[in-house]
Parts: sequence; structure tokens; C-alpha cells
Amino acid sequence: MFIILILVTAIVLYNFLFLWFLNSPRISYTTLHFNKNKEKLLLNDSLLWDTGATGTVIYDGDNGEKTCEKIWISYILSFDAFHKARFCKLYYLSQFNPVYSLNISQLCFSIVKNMPEEMKYDNEIGSIGMNVINKANWIINFQSEKVEILPDNKIYKTKHRPQLIFKYKRKNIPKTQLDFSVCKLENVLIDAGSNGELTLLKSDIEIINKKYKPVDTLTVSSYGRHSISPTIQNCYVYDSIVINNVCFNNIEIIENNIDRVIGFKFFKRFNQVFLNTKEKRFYFY
Repeated sequence: MFIILILVTAIVLYNFLFLWFLNSPRISYTTLHFNKNKEKLLLNDSLLWDTGATGTVIYDGDNGEKTCEKIWISYILSFDAFHKARFCKLYYLSQFNPVYSLNISQLCFSIVKNMPEEMKYDNEIGSIGMNVINKANWIINFQSEKVEILPDNKIYKTKHRPQLIFKYKRKNIPKTQLDFSVCKLENVLIDAGSNGELTLLKSDIEIINKKYKPVDTLTVSSYGRHSISPTIQNCYVYDSIVINNVCFNNIEIIENNIDRVIGFKFFKRFNQVFLNTKEKRFYFY
């Protein structure tokens, strides 16, 4: 038992060394394209922009794992959207060019094997999480279908005022607040890697329904990275619902017993989104 404890402690300290001292990625400042008609934001149609993940993941197979020369470090416990866990190998890479014109250096990442085919597109090789995203500022333009990566001290200049501003406190976990007037919800994860619109707890929806009546009820199926079968969830559709003093129509709220989430489908309601990682704010225009 004592030997096992020593081994576990050694692995934890080993991972801490690499994740906190070597995992200081640098990202090139460039402009990439994406397809706004897809259910998630894929940089150059192949790399998922995932603000809901703390780390970066590469998928196994020809498009993912074999694209880089990597150094195995250790193992890491990986959780998916439904909190299902799996041990994955953790790697270090000095230089990584996942898509054209994008260079990431000094990167720690994990490799996920046997991911459900329903979760990824054919050319999708993996995802960058907040460990990379928070090294720059990002402009997502749904009109031009371009993503601009800027230094974190460069501010997005526009004549337009944002319709919504979401603030968060922890640089790797962007959780914010939603105000429905009948209730204020804390710890709502801003997760561009989720293809839904809003996901709330059953108890939240019961309170919201006291003021806003859903115009339709649907069922949706969702997968996590480590899922074997889909999770079936209820989805409620609302009109004229006010969130953070902004009125929305035809907005979908999925019922969940795990997390509160703002997904990528919510992003697509706007023309542009600016993520200022230095100020820890999302601006929706």
C-alpha cells in the first residue's frame, strides 16, 4: 500500500512539473477560416476551438495522432461533457502545426482513442483547449467566416456596442452568469466545443418555466468523447425570453443534471464574438 501511495504521488508531481513548467504554449498570430454552417467551430475545417476544455486533445488515426512527433510524458485523467473519465496518454511537443499557418510551440496534449464517429467530422484532427486559447485574443466573424488570432494586449476596435458581455474569473475555465430575471444562474460554462445552444439543470428549467412557457419540447441525443452510446435529453424551445437584458426568440434549452453550458449554437446568433483573454471577457456583437 505504501509503495502504491509513493507511485501515485510521484505521478502527480511528475505531471505537475510538465503541466505547470513545461506546458507554456505559444501560438502564432494569424487568420484562419471556418464554416459557420457546421455545428462547431473548426479552424480551417479540421481543428476544434473548444473553450469548454482546459487541455488540448489530438484524436487517434491518420488525421490526428500521426501528424506529429511527440514525447510521451505520463498519463492524465480525461473527462468528457458527461463527466465520464478515461486515462489518456499525455505528450509534449516542441512544435505543432495542426492546420495551415497556425503554429503552436511548447505544447502538452493528450490523445483520445476510439472517439464516437458521431462526434467528429471526417477531417477533424483534434481540439485546442483553454491552455492554448488563453495565450491570445480571438475574433470570430460569422459574416466573413474568419477567425483572427491577436496578441492578448491587442483590443478589438469596432464602432458597434456589444449586445452581451460575459465575464469569467478563472483563465482556463470560463464560467459566467446568466440572468433570466426569475433566477440568476452561476457557474455557466462558456463551451464553444458544445454544439448546443444553452444547457441548464432540470431545477433551473422548472424555475424558468414559471415565467416563460416553452413553445415546443424536443428530444436530442448527445455524445461525450468517452461515450459508447448517446445520451437522450429533453430540449425546450422558447420565444420572447429575456437573458441578461436581451430578448431571444426560438432559443433552445437542453435539460441536464450535470452542468450549465453556453454552446456554440448560441455564438451563431451574433455577427461577431471577441474573446479578450487578458480581461477574461467574451463580447458578443
